[in-house]
Amino acid sequence: YLRLAGACADARGAESEYWSLYSLKTTLTGSPSAPVSCPARVFSTTAARRAALVDRVRALRAAGHAVLVAVRTHAEGQALMQELAAAGIGPGILQGASNEADLKVLEHLDEPGAVLLVLHPAERNVARATGRAPLDVVVAELHHAQRQIERICRAFAADTCEIMLALEDEGVATQLGSLVTTLARRGVGEAGECPAGHSRWLAVYAQRGIERACVLMRQDVIARDRQLDDLLAFSGRRE
Repeated sequence: YLRLAGACADARGAESEYWSLYSLKTTLTGSPSAPVSCPARVFSTTAARRAALVDRVRALRAAGHAVLVAVRTHAEGQALMQELAAAGIGPGILQGASNEADLKVLEHLDEPGAVLLVLHPAERNVARATGRAPLDVVVAELHHAQRQIERICRAFAADTCEIMLALEDEGVATQLGSLVTTLARRGVGEAGECPAGHSRWLAVYAQRGIERACVLMRQDVIARDRQLDDLLAFSGRRE
């Protein structure tokens, strides 16, 4: 193609990476979306995080709210499904197939007390209008980028958002490192939860770390592709 362009709704903030990795110029259109505030809670163990999430879902349902639980991996989704089922809560599951089953699940989300489990990136096929009941998003895992969490909140027209992490979570432990994790454990309270100020710092630190790791991974992939192009230069450009 002599000219090729694309549009992306949730790539704001990645302009420099588009240029440095792919030599693609970007242009921002439309007004910036309102920032999404997501306070964080960090627990010492994964079990404590899951128990706190179930308690939070139960409290929000009692207040007449609908709840969206956002996860990144199938393993965590399965674990939370079992925890919620044991508490007598049967969440709907959004598969991201945009079929009749997904439409029924989304319609159910408008009801007070509804609970929906969504696995990223299933929310890319959603454009939900504000429902009858207030909707609260509870993010149960560290995502690859903060903009993914913001995308979830905007796609479902969420009223509030909060993030629950654990020092034992694989992504969190990897990004914090053993020293920071050890120091964080010393400040854990009796309920197994870090103080609010510590939780906010730990969540931001881990999120920035995983975003940097993803950038480095993409840089490595591009470097390998260019190296392969050089090795196979005699055969012409690859398709």
